[in-house]
Parts: sequence; C-alpha cells; structure tokens
Amino acid sequence: ENMVLNFSTEISDSDLKKTMQSSGYLDVLNNISFSSMGINFVKFSGADVSVKNGKVYFIIHVTSPLLLGKKQLDINIGSDVKVEDGKIVLTKIDLENSFAKIDLSKITSLLNSINPFSFTTNILGDKGTTVDVRNVRIVGDRILVTGNVIIPKGTKIK
Repeated sequence: ENMVLNFSTEISDSDLKKTMQSSGYLDVLNNISFSSMGINFVKFSGADVSVKNGKVYFIIHVTSPLLLGKKQLDINIGSDVKVEDGKIVLTKIDLENSFAKIDLSKITSLLNSINPFSFTTNILGDKGTTVDVRNVRIVGDRILVTGNVIIPKGTKIK
C-alpha cells in the first residue's frame, strides 16, 4: 500500500550553506548573468546564506564592469519563508543593504527560481516518492519544518 511518513526537521544556517555547496546550487547561480549585445552587464559570482532574527538572509556576490573599480558588489536580501503547494518558498523579500528598503515582491518568482529550498528530493531512489511540506517557521537562527514523505505502493528500497 501507499505509505505516508511524518517528518520534522530543524535547519541551521550551516546546514543551509552545506546544501547550497553540495546540491549544485552555486553552479546554477554562477551561470546567471544579464547581458545584451555580447556585453555582460551583471554576473552572479557566488552566494552565502544565514538564518538570524527570524529571517533568512542571502548575500549574493555580483560582478559587473559597471562597478567602476570595485571587483564585486554584495547584495544582501532578507526573506521570510512560507509553505505553498507543499514546498518552501521565499516571501516578504527585501533588499537589506540599500539606503532605503526596497520591496522586491515584483521579482519574487525570479528569486524563488534560485531558492535553495526548492531542490529536487530523491528519496529511496524512486521518482514517485515525494515530500509534502506542511509547516515552516523560523525561530531565532533555526528553520523548523514539518511534513509528510509519501512513498507509493511498489517502491523497492535499494
């Protein structure tokens, strides 16, 4: 029969950093650039993450020939998290290192496309097995997640 297992987990910023380094996340991020007519205007060159004060903070390293002498600019983005369709998504995204706080809600979908929480989960080597997140909340410097793992009938454990 189909099997449903409940889970709960606690994610620290060091756990999140390890996920970013091991899941190919940084490789994907480093391939993002904004160019026109063969000129690279902005290129992402890495990222870091931390969890503190009830938010997730991303530091995205950007290089650009427009920076006039600076080799790199760090963009600090703060975000809340929520569950949407069984997945963890970023919400209430703000640019933290500008003189004025800028609401980035218009580009939330772009930021969620590089969301480190949206990695593919392959459990037991079976493509039909899914993870359904039910609740996520940030408490201090920890992300608490609960949900279900759904293992379809006929799954063979390797």
